[in-house]
Amino acid sequence: MKITLAKYGGFCFGVQRALDQVLELAEKDVDISTYGPIIHNPLVVDMLAENGISSVASIGDCRTSHIVIRSHGASPDVYEECKQDSIIVVDATCPFVSKIQKKAKECREKYLKLIIVGEKSHPETIGINGWYGHNAIVINSADEAKGLSKTESACVVAQTTTPEEKFNEIIEILKERVEGLEVFNSICSATKERQAEAVDISKECDIV
Repeated sequence: MKITLAKYGGFCFGVQRALDQVLELAEKDVDISTYGPIIHNPLVVDMLAENGISSVASIGDCRTSHIVIRSHGASPDVYEECKQDSIIVVDATCPFVSKIQKKAKECREKYLKLIIVGEKSHPETIGINGWYGHNAIVINSADEAKGLSKTESACVVAQTTTPEEKFNEIIEILKERVEGLEVFNSICSATKERQAEAVDISKECDIV
């Protein structure tokens, strides 16, 4: 049996960076927990839990002196809640996600409508929306884009893991509904590489 190993397999930069920060703190015996699972990987989450590093769904559930904000990032109110509870924040937000959060904040300050292409329930999208005051328009399909009311101006960003083809399709629809559309293509390059490679490998292998 021939086994093909994906060139771009493994953790992306942002996830690896966050995991490294957690492990470095653990080696120093820092009392830490993570804001949500550090990664969408049960094996890694279980490994951390076995070493006393648990994840919490809310800051109110945190019982440690430090909390790590995972690569997905978080809303400003999460940081404020940590400050009020005297919890030390270790920010492991992916730099690519931080750029989107900054863009959302700028749009809010300019009173520019923000459209996020992504999953409403995804922690990254929730965090980005938080930087816009939780008032952004979140869509995840061409049909949802077609259902938007026409407007004079807006900025559109993407959840970093959004498929490029879907994003481009939605953009073309938004151009017909938004007179002055500012496009901020925030799809992560690592996501593009992995998605493209998965398609290529599936054409050559019987099982992926």
